[in-house]
Amino acid sequence: MSQIQHAVPIAVQRCVICGFDFGTGLDDCVTHATELPELLQETLGKVDSAAVRHRLAPWEWSMLEYGAHLGEVIPWYLGRVQQVLDEDRPQLQPMDWTIEAEVGEYRRRSVQRVCADVDQACRSLIAMINSLDDDHLRREGIGSDGSPRTIEVLLTRADHEIIHHERDLRRALDRLQG
Repeated sequence: MSQIQHAVPIAVQRCVICGFDFGTGLDDCVTHATELPELLQETLGKVDSAAVRHRLAPWEWSMLEYGAHLGEVIPWYLGRVQQVLDEDRPQLQPMDWTIEAEVGEYRRRSVQRVCADVDQACRSLIAMINSLDDDHLRREGIGSDGSPRTIEVLLTRADHEIIHHERDLRRALDRLQG
């Protein structure tokens, strides 16, 4: 794997909520995916079972739900990457994560399961990134909004999920302890 510039420019260069820079390279994604499992385990371990499942507001996920989401959204992006590798410019389908959280009963999962899911997802993400060359990274699928998405962009979006929800986890922990 080598660093390349985004083949398809990303419209927003920085997330206004978490500050994620969409211009970062995939080496940063590997670092983030390497660090996430330990950070998640430490964060979820700082509060009791009831607190880890508690929603601070009806529209905000609990800490456990953020973790469960990470354990599912990373493999979802990897599935999209695999689809782009296997098909010629496939149409990529969106996902409603609010519905997934309810159907998947994110808040009922054990902390151990969520941490194991995130660990496996991160290992798979790192393995995928390390297996790709520049030609692979430039392959495109068509996003649900009709715009092209390179594999590099899909992996960058997975990295954004990690950074964005790390922020959500830390913020929720601060509020629960505060």
